Amino acid sequence: TRAILEVVAGGIVQTADDIHRYVRCTLLNSTQPFQEVVKSAQDSLHWLCQRKFLEWDQVLELYTATP
Repeated sequence: TRAILEVVAGGIVQTADDIHRYVRCTLLNSTQPFQEVVKSAQDSLHWLCQRKFLEWDQVLELYTATP
């Protein structure tokens, strides 16, 4: 969750495609099935959005960090 927050806040990850690219580059992806890692990333994004650390713009389809 912290790693996801950091890459979104840093502007490295903003879209769903960015999430998939990021996940492919993680150590976790080399030790776990890709779909499990994607599910974990999606769960983290959902958790961060629920707690207002991140926002999802449905029109632009982008994640952004809250101020």
